Amino acid sequence: MKKTISNLLSLLIFTIIIVTFYIYRNEIVKFILDLTYPKNIVLKETNEYKVDYDFILVKNTDNFIVKDRKEFIDAFYTILNNGWDSFTFYCDDSYKECQDDINEYIKSNSLISSINNFVSPFNEYDNVSVVVNSLGKIDIDFIKNYTLEDIKLINEKLDEILSKTINDDMSDYEKIKKLHDYIINNSKYDNNRFNHATDILLYGYGNCSAYTDSMALLLNRLNIPNYRIASEEHTWNLVYIDGAWKHIDLTWDDPVDVNYKKDILTYDYFLIDTKKLLELDNEKHNFDFDIYVEAKM
Repeated sequence: MKKTISNLLSLLIFTIIIVTFYIYRNEIVKFILDLTYPKNIVLKETNEYKVDYDFILVKNTDNFIVKDRKEFIDAFYTILNNGWDSFTFYCDDSYKECQDDINEYIKSNSLISSINNFVSPFNEYDNVSVVVNSLGKIDIDFIKNYTLEDIKLINEKLDEILSKTINDDMSDYEKIKKLHDYIINNSKYDNNRFNHATDILLYGYGNCSAYTDSMALLLNRLNIPNYRIASEEHTWNLVYIDGAWKHIDLTWDDPVDVNYKKDILTYDYFLIDTKKLLELDNEKHNFDFDIYVEAKM
């Protein structure tokens, strides 16, 4: 009799354990995984080229356990904006589509590559590797577009330009105009050159990306909010001044006079709104409003 009761009691306890495990199986599995694969976020120091202001598309964040696409994009932007070459972050357990979403982003590449335009050119990447595993661990590695030697040489040139052209008595408009004029007067368009600010600032030749990076770096030095806009074939600057976002296209303000075969300086594309920009040209300047949202305003 005692043996029978003991067996029944053992069976009851076993049944309770099985039922409990079934009811709380997700929590138990999560607990085991958290012990085995803890979500450790190791923060690094940001570099001096971090952009401190936020944009509509992307914002700086301190959340590196992402719950949806928007949080992933903000985390990606923050990592790039902070100047980190590599970083590990995680999908939240509730974000079941995380792996598929990230793989889709990387495969399409358009949004991910566009985030480059919202950070300092010194922090933008030339190549990126993003790997997410089935447990939601995301490893990201960047190869940067500008080397440390590039940055050193450019910074020396930026110091020289600003000391020659800018003073504290100038308004932001006057400062931007001086920089606009300096770059154009000291540069020639050359599509065979690389897309680096080094080409424009150090050698005086470059394509539209080189013009745009040069202006972005100078605007950042002046703490004037800005980012770079890219269409399929062209790139230029968007600048926040006097309470509004305005376009500057240095490349198109630096045409060659075909009659006299010499460079001229124009202001057709200097601090103009989107309506005026598209009236002047709606082909090369046809950009994605869902990415460069500030330009809608």
